[in-house]
Amino acid sequence: MQQLQQAQRPKKLQKEQILLPVGSVIRNVNGDRYIVEGLLGTGVAGAVYRVRDGHKRENVFAVKELIDPNGAERERFMFEAEVLMRLDHEALPSVYRVFENEKLKRVYILMDYIEGRDLEVLQKEQPNECFSLPLVLALLTPVVSALTYLHRREPPIVHRDIKPANIVVPIKGGDAMLVDFGIAKEYIYGTATTALGQGSPGYAALEQYSGGTNIRTDVYGLGATIYTLLTGVVPIVSVERVTGSKGTDPLKPVHALVPDLPQGVSDAISRAMSVSRDDRFATIDEFWEELNAQTQNERQTTESSMKPERRTPRVRKDVAPLPILEQRRLARKKRRQTVFFAGIGGLLAVLLLAMGIATYVSHMSQQRVRATRSVATATVPTAVPTVDQSPYPTLATSYKGTMGDVVNNTTTSAAITQLQQNKRTIRGFCNGLGLTGPFDGTISEGGHIVFTVKIPDGDTGILFEGDVKTGGNMAGEFYIISQKTGQRTGEYGTWSLTKATQ
Repeated sequence: MQQLQQAQRPKKLQKEQILLPVGSVIRNVNGDRYIVEGLLGTGVAGAVYRVRDGHKRENVFAVKELIDPNGAERERFMFEAEVLMRLDHEALPSVYRVFENEKLKRVYILMDYIEGRDLEVLQKEQPNECFSLPLVLALLTPVVSALTYLHRREPPIVHRDIKPANIVVPIKGGDAMLVDFGIAKEYIYGTATTALGQGSPGYAALEQYSGGTNIRTDVYGLGATIYTLLTGVVPIVSVERVTGSKGTDPLKPVHALVPDLPQGVSDAISRAMSVSRDDRFATIDEFWEELNAQTQNERQTTESSMKPERRTPRVRKDVAPLPILEQRRLARKKRRQTVFFAGIGGLLAVLLLAMGIATYVSHMSQQRVRATRSVATATVPTAVPTVDQSPYPTLATSYKGTMGDVVNNTTTSAAITQLQQNKRTIRGFCNGLGLTGPFDGTISEGGHIVFTVKIPDGDTGILFEGDVKTGGNMAGEFYIISQKTGQRTGEYGTWSLTKATQ
């Protein structure tokens, strides 16, 4: 156990003086030159740099470095590079080549540099330093797809270092990407999996400190990442969870920190973060499906609770049903009575019509006499007010508020005008982020609202999703989308609107 406690301590670069300074040139045997422009991260045995191609200055890459490896370390590093070069997924950076500098005793991997901001940085800019549940699900969808892709390789690839700092949202648009700028601290290749990185305190599963990782190790890392994004709290180190006092797990469930979150979501995250590997979800897909199912169940429950109660007609149980023959006899009697009263009614109608004609003639003659004396005035009957029985919340015709762009860290004013509502469908005009355009969308009985703004003569539009709050104000998240494909570009943020005073 003492070895486990020592292993949990974060490791730093052992020889900081051997880092390459800005301006250094990394060369390979083919004569390619890469100029160091900055340090992206460090590990126990190397670093990660941002470099620029010396021949094509417009090309920028990330270079991972392993310093002075022994024979086994070099072999594992080269093997990992070969595996990564065969990967092809839009949420994973591409790896182009691996090369060695024997003079400097260093081995390098050249890969994509993703210019953007990671979720650890973006989280600090959120209200209470927490992301909302819908935004977390939207951001992590491409990351989950990438992890599923890695786990289905032969042999499976286990990332082992999933955390907010390793998920980057590109500045130029696009989905979030799973990266590893912290250099793999300990490359391990076993018979079942290929492992990348030892992991980070708070996000690393217990088995990462003693060996024997598999795809359930990444289930823990994903669960811990979601835990942090929703609560703003980094989970307790897994080793401390088994060495806690009184034999109880000191990790508080998500629901205890954020009571507004669904209990089912909290339970799913707790299961994904089980200290025992066998108690976790078997796959990333299984965890993700349960998380989304619990979120959907909570939304449906909320909407159902807000629907008006539908009462069924009361049936008198003290009246016994009549026999068939008696029912038929009464039906014939009723028809005869109907015919009789219909005849009487017809006669009365004729008499009333005659009386009406006589009265009309008399009235018209009196009107002609009065017309010479005064001008008749007309009265307009008062309309009988109707009661709106629609189960959908009634929206105002205009709103105003703000939109916060998370990626670019900017806030702009926003407004909705000329809003028209027909039960669940809505339309109108929206202004935000300096853009204006018409929108159309829907609102559910529970107050969940979704609408898309079309920007005239533009390539992108804005997808709004949120809820009507108590008092009629609205808030939620927005996403910039392609107007051609409807796909999200990666730029997103939050919005809040209040009823505009008339």
